[in-house]
Amino acid sequence: MSETEYLVKLLDENWNAAISALKTTGGNGTLEDVHAVHPIILDIRDMSAGKSTDSKGRSLGGNRINTASKKESTNADTYIYSRDIIVVSEASNSIEYPSLAYDYRTETFNMSISIRTRQDDRILNDDTRVSPTSDFGTKRIRSLYLLVRYIIEQKRRGWFRSGSILYENIHVITFGDRTESNDKKNRIFGYKINVVMKRFAQPV
Repeated sequence: MSETEYLVKLLDENWNAAISALKTTGGNGTLEDVHAVHPIILDIRDMSAGKSTDSKGRSLGGNRINTASKKESTNADTYIYSRDIIVVSEASNSIEYPSLAYDYRTETFNMSISIRTRQDDRILNDDTRVSPTSDFGTKRIRSLYLLVRYIIEQKRRGWFRSGSILYENIHVITFGDRTESNDKKNRIFGYKINVVMKRFAQPV
């Protein structure tokens, strides 16, 4: 499992628990229920066919991903699965040898998490329709950001994923800088977040 795959799985597999902790109903009230959604979380290197979909019928991978959503309401699902997108990639990797014998190394991975949402005319899970002049986009992007931050901070001492080999796991995860990445013409709101992951005492 690569470091990018690791971060994708960390976010995806802990996302619903974060929703339960932060939403208004049953949580601590950080998020409005209408924005407590599970987005598409992707490895930027995903080579799936453009028509591939996940278990919720959302576009998954390929050169183009359909972010348009007509309705977010779901039938009997506990969680709302939206077509907002989170893309994970690796920006850089560095290695240090902290011992005089150079017999073990510390690996640092600088990761990038891009969050995107579109202010379309979707019908939300409270049966209201998004207005082109509303503050939907800013509220949705903030909510997705808060969910990402919550997961990273909860797993700041590492996440030892069940079933994975020990050396594939990360020991420390820290949340870094955030920058905006908006496209007003296409009604897209975005954040780019830097995350640092470290793996200590790897034998050479």
